[in-house]
Amino acid sequence: MARHTYDRSIGQDPDAVYSPEKLEESRRVLSSFIADHPRALIAFSGGKDSIVAAHIAVQLGVRDAICETSFCFARQVQDFRASADQMGLNAVFKDSLSYEWLAKHPRWVMTPLKQQPTFYGLRQHRTIKTHARANGYTGIIYGRRIEENTVPAPIYQTVDGLSHCHPLRRWTTSEVWSYIHAHGLLFPDLYNHVIGRVEGNTPHNRLPPEHFPDPWPVIHSYDQTVVPIYAQFNAAARSFLQAHA
Repeated sequence: MARHTYDRSIGQDPDAVYSPEKLEESRRVLSSFIADHPRALIAFSGGKDSIVAAHIAVQLGVRDAICETSFCFARQVQDFRASADQMGLNAVFKDSLSYEWLAKHPRWVMTPLKQQPTFYGLRQHRTIKTHARANGYTGIIYGRRIEENTVPAPIYQTVDGLSHCHPLRRWTTSEVWSYIHAHGLLFPDLYNHVIGRVEGNTPHNRLPPEHFPDPWPVIHSYDQTVVPIYAQFNAAARSFLQAHA
C-alpha cells in the first residue's frame, strides 16, 4: 500500500518537535503499567494518537491490539491494517455494530456533539472491554490526551476492574504529528480530507450537524459507496442521491 503524504500544516504548529521529556514520561508510565499488567491490550483506533501510543508500547513489548471498525470507510480500514502491520501489532479488527443496527437506531446517524461521547461508549468501549475480558487482559492502553478528551490520570482503574493507561495524556496535537513524521509512521489518509481535518479519525456516521449541516456530499466526495447504503434507511441520504443521479 502506498504511503500517504505527510502534511505538516495539519499540526497546530508546523515547526513543533515532540518533547523528549514527554516521551520519556510516557515510557515511564507505560513501563509501570505493563509491570502491573503483563496482559496489556492496546486500544488501537488507527488515528494519530493511537498510532503513537501503540508505537511506544510496541517498543516496550506490548503487541496485542483491538481495533473497532464499525462504520469506518474502507480506505480507513486499509490504513488501520497497514499501520498495524508496519508496527508489528497483533491486531484484531472487529465491527461490533452493523448497518442493520444503525437503521434501527437512527439517532446515531450524524448525532450532535453533546451526544458523541455516548456513541463512543457504544462503539468503542463495549468492543474494547468485551475483548479484554474475553481474552484475559487486565489493562488497556489508550492514546487519549487531555487536549482533546477527558483523561483524569495517566493510570486508573474503573469500577469494572479493568485498568486504563493514557501515556500521551500531556502531549499536544503538534507533538503527536511530529512523532509520526520523525519515526516514518504511516499517515492516515482521512486526515488529508476535510472530514479528517475537522473530525479526525472518525467513522462516517459521526459527522455532527454543528460542523457538517449537510454531510452527504462531504461523505460522497471521499467514498461514493457509502451514501447509497445510508439511502436505504435515511431520507436525507436518499434525497442527495436522487438529486445527483
